[in-house]
Amino acid sequence: MVTLTMKIGVDIDGVLGDGVGRLIQWAADKKDIHFAYDEVTKYDSVFDGKTVGELFAEAYADPDVVESVFPIIDSDMGFRNLRQRYDVVVITARPLYAKEATTQWFQKHFSGDHTILFSKDNGNTKGGYGVDVLIDDHVKPLEQAIGHGAIGILFDQPWNKDAVTQVAPAGRMYRATDWWQLVEEVGLLHDLWLRQIPRAV
Repeated sequence: MVTLTMKIGVDIDGVLGDGVGRLIQWAADKKDIHFAYDEVTKYDSVFDGKTVGELFAEAYADPDVVESVFPIIDSDMGFRNLRQRYDVVVITARPLYAKEATTQWFQKHFSGDHTILFSKDNGNTKGGYGVDVLIDDHVKPLEQAIGHGAIGILFDQPWNKDAVTQVAPAGRMYRATDWWQLVEEVGLLHDLWLRQIPRAV
């Protein structure tokens, strides 16, 4: 039996939650490390000898930090819209020790039960989850998903402004500047997706 529900994977930090904004606050308060949002040009940007990734790993060991991440503007509305129309799963690269706090954060900001998948449980890759569309703020996870037949949507952030891909074929990766545009693009992709499903004759 052919399903007519498109499966969508949605990242947390940089798409649903403003992880970098919270990290900037934590780094200033706890480490006396100061940097601005637009200075985070990539995940391995270095501030006072530590990469953004290393700072995230340390900050997210504190459940209070995880639970105090602010949602991205309009993400609640947009996520609810997607859930009403499609089969939506959340796929995050957060460390496994942040599972419980991440679940609590989700219950606080996004009502209902959710499937949250941690890529650390999947060889640190966001490919292979069987999604038709992956929404992320980094190119690499999108390329991983595209390698498994998905379409990627890059959610606009300062660290991906100049992002390019040599892997994704034409028509397999798109960009959304905000949640309103994201919902619209997913709708257009769904229309194209439906046309590709074989019909019974």
